[in-house]
Amino acid sequence: MTLTAQQNLARTLQVIMAPNQSTKTELINKYFSREDIPVMVDGTPMQKHELLRSETLDGAAILREDIVKAINEGSQPAIATLSDLYYVINTQSNKVKIPKGNKNSFGSYAAIAAEGNGVTVDNNRILYSEVDIIKAMSTVEVTREMIQDAEFDIIAREVAASGARIGNTMQSIALYELITNAAESSAETVTSAKTLKEAINMEIAKVQKNGYIPDRIVLSPKAGAWLRDELSPGYYAGNDAMTLSRVPTLYGVRCEVVPIAPATKSGTYTPGAGTFGSTNGIGAVVYARDKAVGVAIRDAIGTEQPFKDVYKDLTAITTTARFGAGAIHKLDTDNGDVNAAVYISY
Repeated sequence: MTLTAQQNLARTLQVIMAPNQSTKTELINKYFSREDIPVMVDGTPMQKHELLRSETLDGAAILREDIVKAINEGSQPAIATLSDLYYVINTQSNKVKIPKGNKNSFGSYAAIAAEGNGVTVDNNRILYSEVDIIKAMSTVEVTREMIQDAEFDIIAREVAASGARIGNTMQSIALYELITNAAESSAETVTSAKTLKEAINMEIAKVQKNGYIPDRIVLSPKAGAWLRDELSPGYYAGNDAMTLSRVPTLYGVRCEVVPIAPATKSGTYTPGAGTFGSTNGIGAVVYARDKAVGVAIRDAIGTEQPFKDVYKDLTAITTTARFGAGAIHKLDTDNGDVNAAVYISY
């Protein structure tokens, strides 16, 4: 039986927090003695059941790997689509400059050079979009009572939930940047006389007119439901995409429903406090993935403190990520830049 990361973490916690050596040995034999589970210690793989039997090794060193795996498992629903929806880069700096090219991405041309002759490179009009790195943090509080009551499954669940919170925050901030900065503030409005798919078709044309190749459509949950209804008969058995509640490719452009609410920003971000769509909750953005929003990741989701006593009867597990998000191409009349995304609301 393949165990989830949460289940593995719960078992490790149960062994480490065993009340006595006899119980500890019994649990190791039950859960780990037959398992080939390598754990890296100072760059050397060792068997987990051997490490757990050690009376000198710090339990936190064994826990760290299981904690990180549980955090990553919890973050996956939000993180899995991040690089699919946005231009994601890795960085080591606190501020990232993403080159736009001369004017907008399709607004400049290469010079014609004679054979054997070079062309002087002119960087005077090269523009950059700046993305500031911020830090998201979520702390799981584990009381001694939880340990004494052997609530190890609950502890593991909370660790995974902390990863989910960080992943949701990253998606929420990226969606805010897409809606607020990369998309036009006024675009097609769905009415009784115009269907959502017709409005999306018009927005595809707008993105193309701006010189980009639209390859993504992000939808609010209500917009996704509306579109699935418009594309009926799609609810019957046999239509796999609809059976799985997914919106199929529309006009050759991939659709993705994002259930996470966008952030708001007033100096600092407030994740999940924004709205996607107007009062009816119908919102959609048609955009070019590599040109609309950049997400820079300095430190991926992980833990800084596997187990740390913060006061007498409390233990804390802290999950963090350092990242930033920002628009790449947006309306900038001074520099001739145009939007790589357009917004639909109803």
